[in-house]
Amino acid sequence: MPTRRDVLGAGGLALGSLALGGCESSVDEYETVAAGIWRHASAVPDTLAGLLAELVRYATLAPSTYNSQCWQFRLARDAITILPDPARQSPAVDPDGHYLHVSLGCAAENLVQSGASIGLGSYVQVGEGVADGVTVRFELAPPSPSPISRAIPGRQTTRSLYDGKPVPAAELTRLERYARGPGVTTVLVTDAVQKSRILELAIAASREWYADPARVAELRRWTRFDTATALATRDGLAPGPFDRTSLPTAIGSALFSLLESGERATGRLVTELRSAAGLVAFVAASNDRPHWVEVGRSMQRFALQSTSLGIRHAWVNAVTEVPAFLPQLGMELGEPSGRPSVVLRFGYGPLRPRSLRLPTPSLPLPPAPG
Repeated sequence: MPTRRDVLGAGGLALGSLALGGCESSVDEYETVAAGIWRHASAVPDTLAGLLAELVRYATLAPSTYNSQCWQFRLARDAITILPDPARQSPAVDPDGHYLHVSLGCAAENLVQSGASIGLGSYVQVGEGVADGVTVRFELAPPSPSPISRAIPGRQTTRSLYDGKPVPAAELTRLERYARGPGVTTVLVTDAVQKSRILELAIAASREWYADPARVAELRRWTRFDTATALATRDGLAPGPFDRTSLPTAIGSALFSLLESGERATGRLVTELRSAAGLVAFVAASNDRPHWVEVGRSMQRFALQSTSLGIRHAWVNAVTEVPAFLPQLGMELGEPSGRPSVVLRFGYGPLRPRSLRLPTPSLPLPPAPG
């Protein structure tokens, strides 16, 4: 998706001085709830049910389209299957389920990394049908905590502006190495000329994105205009993470109707990409579900490794969400036969408030054999 916050940013700033009752207490509550979500477990649970529930909590710290949290979890004694949640899919921006499966891959990678840190080796299987989901199977192994497993509660999609400082070459090499995956090519873009060409593609894609009423309506559906609503739903695009002023829903909704303009989004996009140290693109060798899941896993490893290095990242969405721009983007990335799946910007900058998550579902274990 394009830069969501810009649709509401101007209106939020215009009304930012209004005294909105309960705003400060809602912000305090938001920060308390977020801190309870984005944390490491204080201890490894001593029951199988508790352990699996804690692993699922780590899985839900993965990113998803609109923070829709488009997943469900089916537990077995030695596996967790991540299933699509049909009620939380985004048909306007993701009609083929591509981004849905990228998100499932991100959640699967969190399971792999968090499991490894406590002594669970794993392997990932993508089911033959959509309803089969993505299964992470576990087996006992020596504990192997790593910088990227420790970074899971620290990762965020940081939508602030960055400071433009370059990332050292050694750290770029480390990022690319951790992101490697089967059937996925990771393309780092730090050259100013190439960044500029991709920016031009992104601008054109953003304008076309906002020209589609269905996409804009979907964005509106997932926008939480005030902090209290974000706390009630614990999903969607809350004001804090998107650098917007919290407004009463009626006012925010009215402003959205006035400001659903691609030009505003484009202006912010230009500033954001010019502030970035670079871009990274994840290109799938084939345009199918197993490769989309692998893109998610690769992207999540990049995100976690960058978090461990103090490097921020955020999605550059429209350029991969508007199909007409994919062939040209593939050519620009030197991967004309692949499917450009995700583009991120990265660099150094301040953290933003974190997005919320729904409570971890309590799922029954199957009965023990015998």
